[in-house]
Amino acid sequence: MSRDQSTLSTKQTFPYWKILPYLIQKKVAIMLTWFERKRLATCSKATEIFVSGLPMYRFESLKFFIDKREVCKVGLNDSRGYTTCTFAFFYKTYEKLRCTFKKVNRDIDLIDLPYFKHLELNIDGISAEDAWKLIKGYKTRKHPRGSCFIVKSHKEIHCKDLVALFDVKICNKPIANIPAVHTQQFQQSDKRLVLVVMIHSTHFEGIICGVNSIKEDFQAATGDQSTFPYWKKLPYLVQKEVGLMLSFFERLPMYRFQSLKLCTERGVTSVELKDSRGSTTCTFSSFYETLKNSKCYFEKVEFSKGWEHFHVSFDLFTYKSIPFRCNTFVWHFDGSGLFPQMLNWIDEETIKTIFLHDTFCQLAYEDFKNSMTWKKAESLYIEYCHIRAESHQNSGIDMIDLSSFKNLELNIAGISAKDAWELIKVYRIRQHPRGSCFIVKSRSRIHCKRILALFNVKINNQPIPNIPAVHTQQFRQYDKRLVLVVMIHQKHIEGIICGVDSIKEDFQAAMGGVFSKKSN
Repeated sequence: MSRDQSTLSTKQTFPYWKILPYLIQKKVAIMLTWFERKRLATCSKATEIFVSGLPMYRFESLKFFIDKREVCKVGLNDSRGYTTCTFAFFYKTYEKLRCTFKKVNRDIDLIDLPYFKHLELNIDGISAEDAWKLIKGYKTRKHPRGSCFIVKSHKEIHCKDLVALFDVKICNKPIANIPAVHTQQFQQSDKRLVLVVMIHSTHFEGIICGVNSIKEDFQAATGDQSTFPYWKKLPYLVQKEVGLMLSFFERLPMYRFQSLKLCTERGVTSVELKDSRGSTTCTFSSFYETLKNSKCYFEKVEFSKGWEHFHVSFDLFTYKSIPFRCNTFVWHFDGSGLFPQMLNWIDEETIKTIFLHDTFCQLAYEDFKNSMTWKKAESLYIEYCHIRAESHQNSGIDMIDLSSFKNLELNIAGISAKDAWELIKVYRIRQHPRGSCFIVKSRSRIHCKRILALFNVKINNQPIPNIPAVHTQQFRQYDKRLVLVVMIHQKHIEGIICGVDSIKEDFQAAMGGVFSKKSN
């Protein structure tokens, strides 16, 4: 028998252990522990040292808690210190032993609770110190916007004692129409977010809100269950569906929707809303009532294709226009010239891009080209298909007007040399920033020589390596650091504002037009 094994068996084979003086017992226990540690030195889990030695110890406490990965763990405390292990590991060892514990603590430590994004506690009472411990812990966690906690107590919460523990300047900032004893805001590490804590007489709650949408976020996080008394009795899947519906309507101000699509279903105008979590539909009338009281934002607003858009357009005329705050507006075939009226439904302050698919109506062009929504847009895509190639009727398009867009793409049947040169000439004098570009795609052949004959500068073909073209011309800009590089191909023309020292890189980055990199 080795020395380690003989020493470890000493306690078991020594019948007078209990009559030994306490100090001798302690020294022998330390010696046994040392040999036990040596024996288990190859073990990767240090917690096994404590658990394997359970028969030797009268532990001071046994504590159950939840870690940040939501795993149930056990904390063991004795005269030598404190260690933790998973409850599963502890249970397998404990079921074969009969160790004793002076105290078993089944309370979850408030330090561990802030790991949860959403937390609700219903307790008998809570001290000011424990309440502040929870708030401070939640404050330091990098939880996303919308995360929240609420602590409901049967006993009164002493607001003054709790506020006295704050490590920031005490400042009561009540939220309109939401009464509370005290409302405190704690700045998060992400400067766009703030933790809003409201202290009431028998409960306190905290919610991570956007700096500019505190009231909306707070109402959204606290209103769902209070306005639906049977919420907890619903099955989980029903709760989930109802929650999705509420998120689209009651919590509209929180969202930047990916898209808003207007379509027709069984003769009724409906709305299809989509965000990162999914999509939902509703009637336009119900959506309109909600839209009047909110300021939600849409990445894209689109009118459906085909005959449906006629019904949608005329149906909208019965409502007072509430401009959609959107980035992109998509409009399809317009044989009736309704596009100018539809621009009234788009907010001029937020619009960036306009897509016109097979919809350019020359008769209505004079009406909408003076619209502020049209003028404020930065990018324009036109698909102008219903024109005979040989007639070149696109001359009705005002190239001077179109050159005002930083990014422009025209998909047309054909373009004359005169119109092509007019676009190049006017786009050149616009002070567009680096990276701006235009592209004209034609179904008929473009006559390069006719365009070159109209140039008011010396014709100089300066091809870019590995980018073939019939002719490549560089036009100096007003800003000496920039140059307009125009490439003429057989069926398309493109021009890009490049840096003088980074022509190839800038051209490759923008080549093909910005719209080729977007999903329409």
